[in-house]
Amino acid sequence: MLKLLMPLRPKIYLNNISTIVINRVILTIAFLLILPFTVLSQNKDIKFKHLSSDDGLSQNFVSSILQDQKGFMWFGTKDGLNRYDGHTFVVYQHDPFDSSTISENYITALYEDSRGYIWVGTLKGGLNCFLRETETFIRINFRSHTNENNNLNEIKSIITKGCFWKICQKFL
Repeated sequence: MLKLLMPLRPKIYLNNISTIVINRVILTIAFLLILPFTVLSQNKDIKFKHLSSDDGLSQNFVSSILQDQKGFMWFGTKDGLNRYDGHTFVVYQHDPFDSSTISENYITALYEDSRGYIWVGTLKGGLNCFLRETETFIRINFRSHTNENNNLNEIKSIITKGCFWKICQKFL
């Protein structure tokens, strides 16, 4: 009976302990040998360029950024859509007398689909699709089926999931 009440002591084998210690030492040495090569292989030539209105950006407040499939950087600001090629900016702004321009200057969301179309959400002008071939926009406005004066054209973000598009507006 006394044997059952005494705690069981695990049997310790010297061979198992020495094997564990040797394995840990080998792993530590291997890690220390590989570490300098991984540090040295990292690119140290990373450069950041801060862009501002002095460089041609339409406005210094940037609300959305996108790099497209062709490598262009797109910046959405309060004063238009800016395309940057690494050297110069092209600014796309609303012209009330030209329906092929962007619907509003305050850009809130950017998205590129698999076909290369740039989708642009605006604060009060709805959704726009940029056509690269003509450098023009197609405007997509949402209308409420009720008499309520909801601002359905206030695009907050563009979310895609498969073939289903969801445009997040102010009242969602």
